[in-house]
Amino acid sequence: MTDSTSGHRYENLIDSHFHLAAMQEKGLDCQAILQELDREGFLGGIDICLSSSDISASRSLTSVYPGIRHAIGMGPWETGSEEDTDSLISRLKSLLECNPDTFSFLGEFGLDYYWKDYGNPSCQIELLEAELELAAEHDLPVIIHDREADSDMEQVLCKHSCPNSGIIHCFSGSRELAFRLLDKGYYISFAGNITYRHSEDLCEVMRSIPKDRLLLETDSPYLAPIPKRGKPNDPRNMVHTYGFAAEILSKDVAQLAVEIVDNFNHLLSFCPNHQAGRQI
Repeated sequence: MTDSTSGHRYENLIDSHFHLAAMQEKGLDCQAILQELDREGFLGGIDICLSSSDISASRSLTSVYPGIRHAIGMGPWETGSEEDTDSLISRLKSLLECNPDTFSFLGEFGLDYYWKDYGNPSCQIELLEAELELAAEHDLPVIIHDREADSDMEQVLCKHSCPNSGIIHCFSGSRELAFRLLDKGYYISFAGNITYRHSEDLCEVMRSIPKDRLLLETDSPYLAPIPKRGKPNDPRNMVHTYGFAAEILSKDVAQLAVEIVDNFNHLLSFCPNHQAGRQI
């Protein structure tokens, strides 16, 4: 793998999607990981919070790392509980109101038809639409989860405008779908699964994404890239995903890293808590 730096292993790398609280639950020492990342030039990314306890954990870990931004959302897994959509949205509104200026994004949320213990499609769609409306009310960019639900997801996203942009996280769809979502204003983020065997079609999709709309992520602690597959993932493994992506895109890691930093900074400009002129 071509090193992205001249001395710092993680210099200029962005991880657009990770879960610090879930990493802790997997037994990872997040404080030590963040210290190593910071020491070696990592710029930051988005920590995805899914509950009030996640928020507390994230704050305690990231208070000294201004490059790490925060997101909060109710994913499709919540539809498998006894709470209805109104209750879930009420809880999400409360988290937003009780933590003013904390969140740069609403997410992750979306549709997931892979796991059969989640709510039925109509329940998931109802929650998705409610969160898109909430994001518009709060002027928050969104982070979208889509697993084996491409058709329904596209229909919903085409009905709802995305005035402040957003990210399709861990993209796994077709080139045609990607370009329709790009036309709606979304950024496309790829995870460590691009390094897996039989990912040729996904790599072809990645090649087709305009360089100013591409992001990379770990989705830690999930989806560890080769050669770490099967182990709890963490943002340090971005070096493997960036290295693989750079090879696929026929550019060096340093160039790819600069492009993704530019994309991330442009995306941050849509966030209501973003300070004008401040870049990551």
